[in-house]
Amino acid sequence: MSKKIMILDMFYNNHLKQIEIAKELNVSKAYVTKIIKCDSRYTTEKNTRKEDNVFNRRLYLYNYLKDYRAKKKEDKQLDEFVKKQHEQASYELSAKPHISKTSLRKSCGSIYDYNSKTNSFHVKKNICVSFDMPRTINMNKKILIREKG
Repeated sequence: MSKKIMILDMFYNNHLKQIEIAKELNVSKAYVTKIIKCDSRYTTEKNTRKEDNVFNRRLYLYNYLKDYRAKKKEDKQLDEFVKKQHEQASYELSAKPHISKTSLRKSCGSIYDYNSKTNSFHVKKNICVSFDMPRTINMNKKILIREKG
């Protein structure tokens, strides 16, 4: 079988590209093109391949856009999830930076003694507290204190 017949067979029947034919037969691409263009089937084959490429390109773009939209939807859902987590964390961490003296006295009531003369609470003498803990809490209004008994 001659090289010309092999080139035509590979191009029209096997639908190989010119570069693939040139590499397989160890000839130049220009030679393959010259042989193919001399054949009467060249224009119809060229148009057929062109239409196939257009169809394949449209199919590729369709699938690409479909995947892109799906990914974008997933990203949007992820963004919403992260936003909700951020809001929850902000809510949990957004406590007042300072606790009021009254609230402190209520939560740590066992370390304070009440002095009815000055209407205030004082830290018990045998208790060591940190520097930022108030030693005295003055009460402007009367608080009901339950006496033991």
